[in-house]
Amino acid sequence: MTDAASIINHYFTARHGLGYLQLFAEERLKDPELQGPERELFACLEAVLKLGLLNGNSKVKEINEHRPGQETLAELADTTPKIINPYIQAYFYDILQVNKKDKFVNAQKAIDTYLSLIEEDNTLSTKRDRYIRIFRILVGLGKGRHALLDKYVLPVQQEILAADMQHDCYSVTKLVEELIPLQLEPTTYQLFIQKINGAVPLFLASREFEHYRQCNHVLALLVPADAVAYGTEVARAYILEADDYDHRTNALQYMVADLYKKGIRHFQQLEIKNAETEALRKKLVEILKKAAVQHQLIGALPAIPLKKPEFDMPDFNHLFQAVYWLIDREFPSKQEFTDELRGKSDEFLHLKFMGSSMTDEEGNTVAISADNADLIYKDAAMTRDIHCKMLLRPAYDKFSDKYAISEAEVFWLIEHSKFIPPGRLDIYTHGLYHGFCGNFAVAVHLLVPQIENGLRHVLQTYGVITIKLTEEIQTENSLAFYFNHLKGILHEDLLFDLEGLLNESFGNNIRNLVAHGKYATGQFFAPVGFYTWWLALKLGLHLDRYLLKEINPLS
Repeated sequence: MTDAASIINHYFTARHGLGYLQLFAEERLKDPELQGPERELFACLEAVLKLGLLNGNSKVKEINEHRPGQETLAELADTTPKIINPYIQAYFYDILQVNKKDKFVNAQKAIDTYLSLIEEDNTLSTKRDRYIRIFRILVGLGKGRHALLDKYVLPVQQEILAADMQHDCYSVTKLVEELIPLQLEPTTYQLFIQKINGAVPLFLASREFEHYRQCNHVLALLVPADAVAYGTEVARAYILEADDYDHRTNALQYMVADLYKKGIRHFQQLEIKNAETEALRKKLVEILKKAAVQHQLIGALPAIPLKKPEFDMPDFNHLFQAVYWLIDREFPSKQEFTDELRGKSDEFLHLKFMGSSMTDEEGNTVAISADNADLIYKDAAMTRDIHCKMLLRPAYDKFSDKYAISEAEVFWLIEHSKFIPPGRLDIYTHGLYHGFCGNFAVAVHLLVPQIENGLRHVLQTYGVITIKLTEEIQTENSLAFYFNHLKGILHEDLLFDLEGLLNESFGNNIRNLVAHGKYATGQFFAPVGFYTWWLALKLGLHLDRYLLKEINPLS
């Protein structure tokens, strides 16, 4: 049993679902006795099964971004027809067509297999995401898709037209939106317009503002000539929903404010500025004042005493020993934050049944966590701030009182680092040196992109390809891609700390804020700016502590 198809068919039958496949592959890879081709196969299988069929986010890589090597693609082309599990087969066919391996034929096979997976589904909502994936595959075929539209799109089109708008509004509007790039006959879109237009007054009358908004959004796409009129109704739907919610007993004012912000922002995108929008802005100011008062009544977090602990710095024989003492602090545990949030969710109903949003200093909503899972990044940011004030910065001050370090000595410290590529040692040294001098504004500007490059270097050392190919153009993948692929290479707590510090809107998000010029000078000298420098120093010297397996540098 050496060929890939035989191995896969040995473990998975046709009836095994996606969740079971993912869990089994993950558990199989934990077996230390799993070696050779079988380990490589399960590593590949685990990566593929975790791909998202639709647009990815910071946690999921999209299937369109998966670019295996030519040798792997050749193996998939030989293996896929022999696999009996439809989930694995569908993903493999999809990867082959994405990578232009017999694209037209494999696209059809991927579509046929996806359709076989939804044969037992009874509702449009359960079929929706795979239908969307099928539409996107067809769009990717260019003009060649026209020969397939009657076979694949016409049945779905009829299903959409027969759907109950009351129960399937989101699925209907989303699927119709995805059908627009297929450039169907105008009469087809006219049928969709009639169906959705017929539901609009009913949703408004029944105060189902979310459905009202969804309908007007897709109508704006279907009827470009009336896009502004429909877009205006989308904006007003946010305001109507906010006012409706505000009439409820003990309505949370910050949630009312969030809906008003969305409505006003939509008016801005439509370039509408009139008496109505000005009145909404004034009302938003009043709502925000109410939210502040309500927050005081509900109760804020108690003040955290920040009395710095008294401790002495040990006597060291050499400056470098003192540097290692300075960074000898562990990262907070991700599991602890997850457990704590779970406990809060059981205690506070708003965390169990309502989402959370994150606003920037200008009052703009920059992130939404529908299930509140991202609040762990917010809690971690507060903990990071406390650790800086109580431990890390006092230790730095002790170090600075007793030692001075030259830029050459910083270079000698990090020149053998596994985190820093040789070609970046000079700029990394310069950034760290500015931190030792107390100039964290310069240090952070220099080190944030080098931390990202260091993560890329670690991935490349493990043989992970960090380049993606889009329309024949090669570009680097995102930082979210790096974090996703560093799982299993770096410790979970380190990755959690890096995500929260650099890339998560509910965390510090310093990489994006600095890149867009949104960090004031004083913020670089606050705990987050100092911590960024400290983390860069720790990564340069302590990476070995957090590697889950040994790095074997590529020749």
